[in-house]
Amino acid sequence: MLKLSLTLILFTFPLFSQSVENDVETYLKEGHKLEKQEAYEDALLIWADAFSTLEEPSPAIGREFVRMATEQNLRDYYELASMVYFWGLTAEKFESTTDLLHSELIMMEPIMTDEEFSSVHTFFENKDPALYKELEHFWNRLNPTPGTEHNARMVEHWERVTYAKEHFTRNIKEPLNTDDRGISYIKYGQPDRLHKGRLEVTRGQAASLSTMLDPVADAQFMANIIMDFGLNPEYELWIYNQPNPEMKFNLFKLFGEHPTRGFGLVDQVEDFIPSRAFSFDSNRYRIQSLTERATTAGVNLSPGMIYLWYFYEKLASMEPYFANQFSNITAEWESAEMHLNSRESGQNPTSGKYAGQLQIQRNQIAALRDLNLAPVEFSTHEKNLPTIPVEVFQYRILDEQNKPAYATFIESKPG
Repeated sequence: MLKLSLTLILFTFPLFSQSVENDVETYLKEGHKLEKQEAYEDALLIWADAFSTLEEPSPAIGREFVRMATEQNLRDYYELASMVYFWGLTAEKFESTTDLLHSELIMMEPIMTDEEFSSVHTFFENKDPALYKELEHFWNRLNPTPGTEHNARMVEHWERVTYAKEHFTRNIKEPLNTDDRGISYIKYGQPDRLHKGRLEVTRGQAASLSTMLDPVADAQFMANIIMDFGLNPEYELWIYNQPNPEMKFNLFKLFGEHPTRGFGLVDQVEDFIPSRAFSFDSNRYRIQSLTERATTAGVNLSPGMIYLWYFYEKLASMEPYFANQFSNITAEWESAEMHLNSRESGQNPTSGKYAGQLQIQRNQIAALRDLNLAPVEFSTHEKNLPTIPVEVFQYRILDEQNKPAYATFIESKPG
């Protein structure tokens, strides 16, 4: 079936007229030479010839075929790319071009669990050809249409890597040469919703909230402190609509300008605010007023909490998680205010606006609890497929030559 499909492709695109020696290194060299000349289809046909003539499968040729086809958006070759790639994974010897294999494993790390990546990396370090079976099993498990020769998820992964490297370069990280947004794109693709802008607090907002939550504070002085911090971080909020029904909220990724790390993924809204802004030590914010009179911002409210209130308030309209967190903050602060004003109590409250770092930890725990239920990755192709409940059973077996193999059984009751 594979060879017949290849024959049809070569007949449809009769561009191949160059003969090469019958070995992997020469095929790769000739293909890369044509790539530099921007003769991409000719390069693919060189490697397609290797697929049809080499006695031993080559993972390197399969890998380079799918890379070039997706980088150049040559969609007519996608199905053949999948065939050539999985042909390469039937190799029984560990190939010498380990640099290409190592780069592929690095590309796959974002969509693997820690256990999966550790396993394939061990096979690689030991130069064990069983690695190819592991990769084949991994991609077959992710294939949105099991049993078909064309693995759309594998091809989609290479497409995402190419797109991430080209479009998400704000704060590039090695070894994938993309930023944190690129990593999320490789894992999940384009978000269902995207919001971007800046988070800010005006002087009037700072004075108003200070007066409302802390009657003993100097509202105008608090406003001066807020203006002195000058926080106006850029943000991007990526939202994926609840990929796991067990998740309480949607899967979201928040990116923005961290005070020390620069632009990238932030775990929570509090990461936009310097830690010193949450200090209740009024001496840290003591300055001379215009009348040369020393004053403070009060003892019940920190500048960080002013920022926290308004940052969450803005994001609350975009995603239920932030609305829930803002509601919790509001309730706790109101409770603390009532406790503070109660004549029956002689102690200061230990929650609400007095919590400071405690509130940060609570928000972080809530975010991580839901994030742990999110899938490691998912394919956009799955959204376009009809939902039919199936049960998938995978087993490790021995084939006719007593070599390790995998068997996948799928049971469905669509009726």
